[in-house]
Amino acid sequence: MRTGTFRHIAAAAAAALALTGLGVGATGAQAQVRAPRAAACTVPATPGDELKANADSSITITLTPIAGATSYDIYRSTTSGAEGTTPYATTTSTTYVDKNLSSTPTYFYVFTAVNSCGQSARSPEDASKTPPPIGTGGNKPGVANGNSLVFYGEDALLGGFDWFQTLTGWFPQVLGSSGSLSPNQRVIDMAYATAGSMTFNDVVVPTAGLYTIDWRYAFQGGLFPGVTNRQMGLSVNGTVITTTERFPITGSFDVYQHSFLQAHLNAGTNSISMLAVSDHGVSRVDQLTVTPATASVPSGPTNLTATAGNGSVTLNWTGSSSGSPTSYSIYRGTKSDGEATTPVATTNGTTTTFTDTGLTNGTTYFYNVAANNAVGVSPDTNEISMVPGGSTDTTPPTAPTGLTASGTTATSTTLSWGASTDNVGVAGYHVLQNGAQVATVTGTTYTATGLTPSTVYTYQVKAFDAAGNVSTGSNTISVTTQAGTGGGSNLALNHPATASSLEGAGYPASAAVDGSLTTRWSSAFSDPQWLEVDLGATHTISQVVLYWENAYGKAFQIQTSTDNVNWTTIFSTTTGTGGTQTLNVSGSGRYIRMYGTVRGTGYGYSLWEFQVIGT
Repeated sequence: MRTGTFRHIAAAAAAALALTGLGVGATGAQAQVRAPRAAACTVPATPGDELKANADSSITITLTPIAGATSYDIYRSTTSGAEGTTPYATTTSTTYVDKNLSSTPTYFYVFTAVNSCGQSARSPEDASKTPPPIGTGGNKPGVANGNSLVFYGEDALLGGFDWFQTLTGWFPQVLGSSGSLSPNQRVIDMAYATAGSMTFNDVVVPTAGLYTIDWRYAFQGGLFPGVTNRQMGLSVNGTVITTTERFPITGSFDVYQHSFLQAHLNAGTNSISMLAVSDHGVSRVDQLTVTPATASVPSGPTNLTATAGNGSVTLNWTGSSSGSPTSYSIYRGTKSDGEATTPVATTNGTTTTFTDTGLTNGTTYFYNVAANNAVGVSPDTNEISMVPGGSTDTTPPTAPTGLTASGTTATSTTLSWGASTDNVGVAGYHVLQNGAQVATVTGTTYTATGLTPSTVYTYQVKAFDAAGNVSTGSNTISVTTQAGTGGGSNLALNHPATASSLEGAGYPASAAVDGSLTTRWSSAFSDPQWLEVDLGATHTISQVVLYWENAYGKAFQIQTSTDNVNWTTIFSTTTGTGGTQTLNVSGSGRYIRMYGTVRGTGYGYSLWEFQVIGT
């Protein structure tokens, strides 16, 4: 739960049941034969929560895991304080997606943890609306400043965020900052959201080449005391350059400094995005400045590993592959993203190992490494943690289980998996996208952002412990992003669907709007047939994507309606080709259907997926 712009994780103390025994006055003989006391039975502690509003009119609920809990009860209402005594849903997972919600009311929730001893106290009430705001902006041209282009933070397109509500609106947000150099001193605050991007889509440069991409930013500890390096990602023209760009603490929300890297830009129009990779996002983003580069910073060193010793930790890493580093800086802290801004040591540009001595055995230390040259500093390596003391822990965690994806849009998807176990303790999870590590998280969910529409991505997750042992991988899944245009979302996803007929019970209408290309709707073997979706409210529709099975429509229409009675045709064809058909349309309505009049085969009409893109 978040209150105002704060993440509020509630935790209530667990209550213990009273033990039973003999009453006052038992004799010595009686005491000798008294039965052993039964073991204490303890109800769970109260879970905390986070609510994330999704673009598909759902809310993802993430609960804090509670020791001893076997399930969690979810209570819901559209009126504050009226959640009642009957659970709306019960789940054994700490992640639950509440689907098919309306965009009109605010949904109020409370939660309890349950085991055989009873039920915890209720959590504080949390609330959210859905869906989140539709991103706008990102298309204003840069302001020339010498040979540079300056883009103002408030003009960026905010997309794919882990949206949540503040007291006065949605977060992330545009706010004022006295240290800003932008018009009206307006900046973007992206902290507290674990995923998302701010994008400038009209970065026009005259020639292709290497450019310096410079962010002006500020932050102090805020709700993350001890966090000194809020790492962010950088994406250029849809390609993620890094997920570990350094943004060291400035000490104040109104004291600004710069973080920059170089990247290749194409002649003409380019798109540049800052990506959130954890909820330690940068609090104030003032400006993006793009300037032709005369030389390059080093590429980021990679594959940081460590070995624990008695009062020491030995680090090894793979050196930068470009940029001719002159030195490597080693940063150390005692919490994740809490590495001191002054390096604990520096090696020369050819040395890729360092032994940190004088440490306290049994204390967990966190490390990352960055490369330097005369131009600037590289992205960081991966962060690792290690406990000195001659630890002999060589047992890796078990592999994460049940990796799934949900809420997939044209540019993002949310991953969830079952927790791993370890003989000492699981420290976190590495998320792999197309075989490359793109994030490290401590929970069992992650939202990948900055994806390309209509593209297949593969994902796998691995667990690691404090000793650096890494598990085998989870199951691997493939995710196909939607074919959205213009920043729209799939309005049909998981909405009520009906059809004129079914080939059989295994081919329901709902299978065409469940976001999966492995389930399908199929009709009876006759003409005409239709598939209809209730979008829940009137929307502007810009595109329809039909993923036909072999049984396709040769002649069909796309029709919309506001009342489910009177229909307007916004697309018609008598030469349908089957396969995947992307139809650019212009229309509006609450209801939309594919109305088939001539089948392309002797079978019926069959759709793997019926996507409706719009706002």
